[in-house]
Amino acid sequence: MVNIDNTADPENKPHILIIDDDPLRLRAITLILSRKGYELTLADSGERGLELLIRQRCDLILLDVVLPGISGLELCRKIKSDNDLNTIPVVLLSSALVSSQAQAEGLEVGAEGYLSWPISSRELVARVALAIRLSRAPGNKVADTILTAEEDGFSVLTLRQREVVRLIAQGLTTREVSAKLAIRLRTAETHRAAAMRALNLHSVAELVNYAFRHGMK
Repeated sequence: MVNIDNTADPENKPHILIIDDDPLRLRAITLILSRKGYELTLADSGERGLELLIRQRCDLILLDVVLPGISGLELCRKIKSDNDLNTIPVVLLSSALVSSQAQAEGLEVGAEGYLSWPISSRELVARVALAIRLSRAPGNKVADTILTAEEDGFSVLTLRQREVVRLIAQGLTTREVSAKLAIRLRTAETHRAAAMRALNLHSVAELVNYAFRHGMK
């Protein structure tokens, strides 16, 4: 276990568990997030990550999909089926499994997000910030999640989720979206639901209104 602590206020700093066996990616992520003042705990396998998670709570888990031993998907499934752990948001990341199908599978096992690597430092910080706010909001509802000037209204969505939202805002049904993007209906529905969850919206009508207000047409 490696702890990285670059903040002066130990009471309020968010704690992130990063589970990844890629040393280059791990170094990049730690450099970006440590500069933002997060407390980071690192693990290079799913088994080690689960052991640390049971011993020490965190505000967010960044989880590599492809790991030695237990996979990221299986570990996410274990976390989301555990009553003591399932409120902790999990964001999956991968440089190899980045198709819409792979992302849908990740969301279907309970992950709150799926990052395709490489990713810009701006997007990584924005997604992490939103996930932390979600985890700390009373009842896991977002009361104070107004995005900063560095985080536009759609920075928390994957490229595929943005495509789905844009088409829905243009008046297409989810079935028509799946046909236009050549993806399964279930996959399109998963992307739509994930986008609504990330944006704290509760209906397709709210999603369409949000898209128009933020210039996505």
